[in-house]
Amino acid sequence: MEQHLTKIGVASNIGSVWITDYNTGNIIANSSCPVNAEINTAVVHYLTGSVKKMLLAYTALKINPAINDTRYYSTKFNRDISFTEFIKWSDNDYAANLLSYLLQTNGEELGKILQADFDLPLYSVTDDSYFDLLPTERDFAKKLDRNNVIYRLAVGQEKPYKFSQVMQWYNRFASGKKVNLKYSFEDRKADNISMNADDLKYLQNCFNSVLYGTAAKVRQPLINNGIDIHNLFCKTGTAESQNGKGNSSSSFIICSQKYCIGIQLKGRIPESKENYSAKDLFIQLIPIFKKYAIL
Repeated sequence: MEQHLTKIGVASNIGSVWITDYNTGNIIANSSCPVNAEINTAVVHYLTGSVKKMLLAYTALKINPAINDTRYYSTKFNRDISFTEFIKWSDNDYAANLLSYLLQTNGEELGKILQADFDLPLYSVTDDSYFDLLPTERDFAKKLDRNNVIYRLAVGQEKPYKFSQVMQWYNRFASGKKVNLKYSFEDRKADNISMNADDLKYLQNCFNSVLYGTAAKVRQPLINNGIDIHNLFCKTGTAESQNGKGNSSSSFIICSQKYCIGIQLKGRIPESKENYSAKDLFIQLIPIFKKYAIL
């Protein structure tokens, strides 16, 4: 990771690589760069980008289990893509319309699901939450584009979180349990999240399709290393810089049958096409993950 950040060439950039056993919540590895005893980069707030869309997809399926791979929502949004395609290609317009629709039709239930399964309030002025400020009627009436707070919140361009918090979301999504990440390696029993096993498996399969969409570039390196990709699921995330030049963050999270791997870069990160994203760092690390049976 240090070599990767050095190649980018911005001294203030930071990064994290985490590996967790998602069934127990045990943190197997936590690499923080730069190495500084006073800073754990995984607890620095950053704009997550599209990795936040997992929460949106989860709550949408929980509210409407009949969504499956139909065009239920797309017909409402005038978007000719399915729910799976939304996840596969991380479609921002679909995400914004989905969040707006859920807030207006099932806002209370949306908040209950986020709180119950991810310990995330819908709104709070003191704690990390889905919203800092609830959207107004004016926000709902305005065009859903990047100038609209609903749009920016849906695509992870508005509300910052700790990377450790994001990893906990994905550990719960992967395990189906309300695990809490910990270094102690204590075996603590965790309650199940509220989504039933069949719907959870369906949703995880949707996130496997990301290996054929926004994370397509990591698929072949996994196969080349002899790794079975069928039981993997993942999500990419980037947050654009305010000046529109490059990104302020890049994240990649992938889950195997036991472990969750997360990579986060924060600062001044080149555009993904320049091959300095979290996905590109993950590709370099695949042989190490294979050597230690993480993948």
